Amino acid sequence: MDDMIIAMLNLIGGGPPVGMSDLLRSPGEYNETLYNAVILVHNTVVKPITTIVLAIMAVVMLSTQSSRMDADRELGIKIIAGTMLKIAIVLIACMWAPKILDAIAGVSVIIANGINEVDFTGGSGGGDYKLGDEIGSDTVGDLGDTDKLVMLIMLFLPWVLMNVGGAIAFVMVFLRFLQMFLLSAFSSLPVAFFAHEDTKQMGVGYLKAYASVALSGAIMILGVALYQALVLGFTQNQTGSIPEDSDALMTWASDNFLVFIVAPIVLIIIMFKAHGLAKNLVGDA
Repeated sequence: MDDMIIAMLNLIGGGPPVGMSDLLRSPGEYNETLYNAVILVHNTVVKPITTIVLAIMAVVMLSTQSSRMDADRELGIKIIAGTMLKIAIVLIACMWAPKILDAIAGVSVIIANGINEVDFTGGSGGGDYKLGDEIGSDTVGDLGDTDKLVMLIMLFLPWVLMNVGGAIAFVMVFLRFLQMFLLSAFSSLPVAFFAHEDTKQMGVGYLKAYASVALSGAIMILGVALYQALVLGFTQNQTGSIPEDSDALMTWASDNFLVFIVAPIVLIIIMFKAHGLAKNLVGDA
């Protein structure tokens, strides 16, 4: 019974038990087989279409600009040279489009790892705060059998809520990577739209969409870290410190019962809101 109480407290204080560590990895590290499949689809299906689209856009742009040569040949040559240079730059960007997306995802990974390494809980850095271990097995072991049973009953609902939150977090992490893989499969096609002013916003919107999905992972990591600090802050502020004896433990648990219920619900809301918050960061609200 002692180990069960400590395990419940560890889960309630630490956040989702599975899936969050995946947010510290790039899409290729998360699932190399799926990543390679996406790249294969892009290279064999999407890239030829991108080439055709870019060729059509180049012909239209050059034919439009060439009409200016009749009025001013020197200016027309400069305009055509600038157009060809622009097309060449977009062509190179299309060739390296998957790497551009990898760079965007890499920024999110760097931010997520940086957040994960910050000590939010006064000695339990790395996003691994263990509330039950902080209380200690000796303190829990000194409780009477009746108090232990009451403690289990009090912790059961928060424990269930955190497991539900963990399941939701696991699904959200999976969907986040799935969105990144799906967007990566078409990476060069939206980039080709940068060649023309009338279609440029389509490429900008695509990059913003990918960046918002990637950054949602960092926001989820931040949400868990702040959740841990929230639980620690409330539980310490209620009594001044984590209880160190069995007499104070029951009072501490009853005082913080509402916190233990509300905090997992808040965390679940953060998981659902992560993508929307990330869209605000990239100016795509």
